[in-house]
Amino acid sequence: MIQYKNTLKKNKIQNKKTIKYNKNKNKNNFFIHIPKTAGETIKDILVNYNYKHYTPYYILKFYKNKKLIDIFFSIIQNISKWHIPVSMYNSNIIQILKNKYNFFAIVRNPYNRVISDFNFWIAFCKEHKETKNIYHKKLIDDFKKINPTLSSNFETLNFFIQKCFGNNYKLNQYDGHHIPMHYYTHIIDKKYINHKFQINKNTPLHLFHKLCNHILFFENLNEDFNKYIIKENINIPQNILVTNKKNNSLNTQLSIDSISKESKKILQNHFYFDFILFNYSF
Repeated sequence: MIQYKNTLKKNKIQNKKTIKYNKNKNKNNFFIHIPKTAGETIKDILVNYNYKHYTPYYILKFYKNKKLIDIFFSIIQNISKWHIPVSMYNSNIIQILKNKYNFFAIVRNPYNRVISDFNFWIAFCKEHKETKNIYHKKLIDDFKKINPTLSSNFETLNFFIQKCFGNNYKLNQYDGHHIPMHYYTHIIDKKYINHKFQINKNTPLHLFHKLCNHILFFENLNEDFNKYIIKENINIPQNILVTNKKNNSLNTQLSIDSISKESKKILQNHFYFDFILFNYSF
């Protein structure tokens, strides 16, 4: 898990109301938030260092989901705006944003991303058990149908994978958390996407057009983020990120080894182009 140090508290920021623009560039930056890839951490850092205008929360605040999303992907209109992949925006908005921004995103090993997501929903259900938010209630109900005891172990993880992916997969499930990462970082003509929003494995890689100017890797995030902020002349301290293991309140020992062969095959099919494009091992 990626956490950032107490630098945000120790280094008090002057002139917090001043928005910092990159004077050496014609474009500003747009942080694409891929669920379960340290997105909240990066967002918090950007906001605390006066770069909130790099976040989708700020950039997209005047867009309604219905107007933002291409009609082909209309099934995802209910998910959080910042979880909607750029490639699923309507083409006019994509072009407007490409003219104004350089995109950057973080990717992660698909197996670990799913494990993180599984544990996230257990914690979410416990934290929001008294919620009155209708959408949150639905998310909790959906997860508890699969894991009613909210337990984190080999059996519940693999049952979750087998129930959520493969033939059971829906693009809008779990607030878009299970959308493959390449939809955030690349764009491909819709004619190559079937009615279940899957892409044939034989599709040539050159048909995936890269949207992101910078792709950072979760597994090396501190170093990658350091390089990124230097290259983009962003006034954020070096080494603000530290890679360590979070003290998991679920006391789980889940790892890639906890995923069964059957479940791995399901995830390999679902995230096939994530493994290929980002060079992760099957």
